[in-house]
Amino acid sequence: ASGNSLRYEQVNGLVTAAGSTLQGTSAGTLAELLIGTKRQVATVNAGATALAFSNPITLTTMQATTSGSTWDFTGIPAGVRRITINWAESSLSGTNNWVVLLGDVDGFENTSYISSSGAVANAGASVVVNSTAGFIVASASAANVLSGSMVLELFDAATFHWTSSHSVKISTATTVSGGGDKSLSKELTQIRVAADTADTGDAGAVMISYE
Repeated sequence: ASGNSLRYEQVNGLVTAAGSTLQGTSAGTLAELLIGTKRQVATVNAGATALAFSNPITLTTMQATTSGSTWDFTGIPAGVRRITINWAESSLSGTNNWVVLLGDVDGFENTSYISSSGAVANAGASVVVNSTAGFIVASASAANVLSGSMVLELFDAATFHWTSSHSVKISTATTVSGGGDKSLSKELTQIRVAADTADTGDAGAVMISYE
């Protein structure tokens, strides 16, 4: 009993804050892992050497789509397996569509996508657009305003193969959905949201999150 008490005193002395835990740093050595902040989770660090607290989902800074024709999100870290692109009341100046490009350290790739997007209106009218130059999202009218999301998921890490799916609204009477897939030459590090051709943004905002 006295031996157990001594071991408890030794371990208990390593903990300096409520919610902390202990983990091995080497054979026979313990170190304190301080509790993270609200909603963080314990995960294995990038070097796979210890536990660390981190946010399960990283939110990027919102970009206004009120001007310009491309909106880039760079610095996506290694190991990301899911990316969500969110539009809020975004609009283009003309009748062209939205497109999302994947990029790695060598830049954005604009070939070899398999992508389709279809718009269905309450009245029954529909339009389907396809693209090999990016993950396309149908818009078809300068009056349409896009709100919704596209989800990108890593299908095969060995070939940097990603799939996409989207579900958005472009007017009060029309919804759009679709999907596709694309393999990169290297690990994904960046995302570009763009007008399909010569249009520019004239309303709204876009952001991404990743996990």
